[in-house]
Amino acid sequence: MTQDDKRDGPRDFTGDDPQLLLILAYTRLFLLPEREDGSKATWIAMLGDCELRLLEILVPDGTDVCPLWVELYDRVTCRAVDSIGCRHLYEAGSATELLVAGAKQRRSRSALPLVESSSTGMETITGTVRVRFPDSSHAIEELALSNDEFRSLCADFTDVEVAIKHWEHADSALREERCAEYRELREDLAREIRAFLDCFRSE
Repeated sequence: MTQDDKRDGPRDFTGDDPQLLLILAYTRLFLLPEREDGSKATWIAMLGDCELRLLEILVPDGTDVCPLWVELYDRVTCRAVDSIGCRHLYEAGSATELLVAGAKQRRSRSALPLVESSSTGMETITGTVRVRFPDSSHAIEELALSNDEFRSLCADFTDVEVAIKHWEHADSALREERCAEYRELREDLAREIRAFLDCFRSE
């Protein structure tokens, strides 16, 4: 929760219209004082252990940086899970809907057992990675069972694939831009996963 919202904390997202919650957050953001760095931040809604946030940053003249950001923040790990930069409020609406969908998927996944190699949860998490690295199925399963960081990378890789499929079929002017962003992220995650697999083989 941001320092500005201690007296009026975020409520759980229970099916409310994401666009309405975003507009309320933007109105609240407009009324908040700037921080020392010129930025502002407020909540949009709670989604389980995650908080959906709206941020506005001070953009120096001549720089190509988005002034608005919608962020999904995990309050358990105290880190941002995902964030999307936006130039206008209507773009933030699409970003909010995408991050809400991602947060719901994370909540569903967190309820699945992650320690049984035969479980549906493990197959869901590693399945996409095994498709990407078909010659490393055994190593992927072994690492996913024994290494939390690797398992998290697999989950992130799966989330990114879902996001790519979403944007590939989205009726939005941002489709190509978002697809390019998520494809780049997919390759970054693939490189990290490959590094784990290479180390596993050398042991």
